[in-house]
Amino acid sequence: MSSALRPQKESLNDTYVFSSRPRPVPARPRNREHAAAHNDAPTGYGNVTYDRRVVGGNTYARQRIPILYLEELSDHIEATHVDCQTDAFLDKPPTPLFVPAKTGKDVATQIEDGELFDFDVEVQPVLEVLVGKTVEQSLLEVMEEEELACLQAQQRAFRELRDAELAEVQRLEEQERRRRQEKSRRIAQQREVLEKQRETVEKIAAQAFARHYLADLLPSVYATLGDRGYFYDPVEKALILEVTQKRLDGFQELDS
Repeated sequence: MSSALRPQKESLNDTYVFSSRPRPVPARPRNREHAAAHNDAPTGYGNVTYDRRVVGGNTYARQRIPILYLEELSDHIEATHVDCQTDAFLDKPPTPLFVPAKTGKDVATQIEDGELFDFDVEVQPVLEVLVGKTVEQSLLEVMEEEELACLQAQQRAFRELRDAELAEVQRLEEQERRRRQEKSRRIAQQREVLEKQRETVEKIAAQAFARHYLADLLPSVYATLGDRGYFYDPVEKALILEVTQKRLDGFQELDS
């Protein structure tokens, strides 16, 4: 590959330009041997950055500063002083109304009295319609008021009937509640009576059984207790004790 550099001109407007001939992209080898041989071959520079013939660095440092020349202007411009006096400030006059231009022709017609219509005759249908509509509207309003009054009376009667029905329902509910309470109280009383009756019957049965059981037990108990000396005659016992004591005393005297 060959590259060409354009010579730089000593001009401030010229810039650095690089150009090279177009070339095809070389094919990459598929095996390592060809790749090594390909790497050993000289490679042409395709990038300006790696081209040794191109000097790198700041491009702004190579710009030349233009030389400025100062020139004294000696031409004298002629000047003239002119004065101008304006008029006093005036208010803007009011804008006149727009009046369109008159077109056409003026034509006049003379009409005598009674030629077009008679007011007294022509006004009767209009008055009849007005009066009829007014009377009809008045009748409709009166009928509406009567209907509203009738509706209010019906509503009042309905409210009274409803209140009476509600009062009757409340009375019946209260009566039914009292009946239920009375029924509950009577049932409780009857249960108490039945419980007392059952207890009385049980007591009577227990007493009868005890009497029947003790009827044969008491004589035998009394006989046993009598045989064992629990039941005795106090006079007889006192006499026996006294006689026994005297005899014991007599025997003691004899022994002594």
